[in-house]
Amino acid sequence: MCFYHQLNPERIIVNIAATDQDEFLAVAADYIGRLCPDVNGSTVHNALLERERLGTTATGHQVAIPHCKMKKLQRAELFIFTTAEPLDFKSADGSMTQLFFVLLSPQHMVREHLQILAQISRVARKAALVQSLIRSCSGQQLLELLQSELE
Repeated sequence: MCFYHQLNPERIIVNIAATDQDEFLAVAADYIGRLCPDVNGSTVHNALLERERLGTTATGHQVAIPHCKMKKLQRAELFIFTTAEPLDFKSADGSMTQLFFVLLSPQHMVREHLQILAQISRVARKAALVQSLIRSCSGQQLLELLQSELE
């Protein structure tokens, strides 16, 4: 299954006005908590912060894939965010980050979690696509760009 099949425009938020990594994670977690009945925003925020403490999820080239495992989830949950301004997500290549694929997975779905991360990583290596996704004006536009590139 391709990771973007579970996406809809409601799960894609463009131009978030965050100024740093912590603020971005708080805003994203709050949004996710409102959409996912199995988790609350505070729990998501803490889990994402803990994962970032282990090492950055920024892959470079303006992309990060914040991800974590959650006990109460029944299936993987994916959201895409862009920020109005690039953020320092402590990328190994020193680049600022502006496109975020946030993945939450049930603890028992290790293989599926890794497969989704690998699929997202392949997208992250397509520089022209990443730039188009960052420039998207709406969740619908971003989703259409992603689908047209990957189908």
